[in-house]
Amino acid sequence: MIKIKNITFAFKNQKIFKDFNLEIREEETTLITGINGTGKTTLLRLMAGVLNPHQGEIEYSKELGKNPKAKIGFISDQMHLYENMKLTEAMACQI
Repeated sequence: MIKIKNITFAFKNQKIFKDFNLEIREEETTLITGINGTGKTTLLRLMAGVLNPHQGEIEYSKELGKNPKAKIGFISDQMHLYENMKLTEAMACQI
């Protein structure tokens, strides 16, 4: 189970999520879809721990163990930075 509670995330002046909530239950398949620029990749990066929400929290079920982010992977098909993002800023988002 992954439970996203009231997360807010923005990069510079671009708000990506504000008070966003989502719950993915055990043994449930979830499709994340939408047009380009709607936050799908950002959501996956938040869930994998590559990015951290500015507000809110992401909870993981105890069945995922002590370090659930280690069991969640995110591999992008291309290197991507937000518009006007410097490489040093992108590196600062990493855990």
